[in-house]
Amino acid sequence: MTEKDSALPFGFPLEGIPLAGKLPSPGVKHLGLPVAGYQAQSDENVALVNQNKELEERVLRQVDRHVRNRDSREIDQRMVALARTKLQEAFMWLNRAVFQPKRIPLPEDAK
Repeated sequence: MTEKDSALPFGFPLEGIPLAGKLPSPGVKHLGLPVAGYQAQSDENVALVNQNKELEERVLRQVDRHVRNRDSREIDQRMVALARTKLQEAFMWLNRAVFQPKRIPLPEDAK
C-alpha cells in the first residue's frame, strides 16, 4: 500500500482507525465508518441512508426559504431554527435506526 493509498482524503492516516484496511464480510460491501461502534453495512442500508440524506437536504432547503422575512413576510426565526434542529434530529435518528451503531467497550472495562 502506498503512502497515498494508506490515507483518507486530506491526508489523514489510516493507522489506528478501526476497520481501516480490512475487507468487509461476504454479502457486506461497505465497511463501517472509521468510528468506534459503527459496523459494516449492506448496499441496501447504504442506499436507504443516502435516500434519507437526499430527502433531508430537500426538506432543509424548504426550511431555508423561511429564513429572514422572505417575500416581506414576518416569519418567526426562532420557530424556523427549532424546525431545522428537529428535522436534523429526526433524520439522525432515522439513519441510526438503519446503521444501528453499537456501544463500545472502555479501557476500564477490561479490569
